[in-house]
Amino acid sequence: MSQCEVQWERVLWKQQPFEDNFVPDSFLDSLVVNAKVSSYALQELVIDSVAISQQLAALVLLILVFTALLDKTLSLQLLLVIDGILLFAGLAICSWLDSAAFFKTLGRAVLLSCILAMFSPILKTLTSSYSADTIWALTFLFCFLHLMTHDYSFVNDPSNSTS
Repeated sequence: MSQCEVQWERVLWKQQPFEDNFVPDSFLDSLVVNAKVSSYALQELVIDSVAISQQLAALVLLILVFTALLDKTLSLQLLLVIDGILLFAGLAICSWLDSAAFFKTLGRAVLLSCILAMFSPILKTLTSSYSADTIWALTFLFCFLHLMTHDYSFVNDPSNSTS
């Protein structure tokens, strides 16, 4: 019996007159290559990665300021001056772009500043008993939680307003 007369079957339990490494011509007929591949434009990928890069940069900046304050290479007064300058620069840009958003943002900034000023003595008393390694562990834990729970879709949502 020749190999042309017997049909090859894809079973191992049956004795067949073919070599062990025999591959029929129809072996790759049912192969589907890249059936669900979608192509992306570079511009879409860059825009989608902006939110992630922004959050990573913010967390790196937070950790740098935290270590500078801990090492006393940055004074609290200088940090307050830098924060004030950045706040007023941001508010000026916001008012230049949209006056309605300016007043909304200004109200939120004043409210947040008042809340932090009221709770600052309480938070200082509560956190004075923590050791430095506990503060480091909590810092990295909350940074990780922030990265995992942040809403990264705001970049692609035109209806979402950040102000």
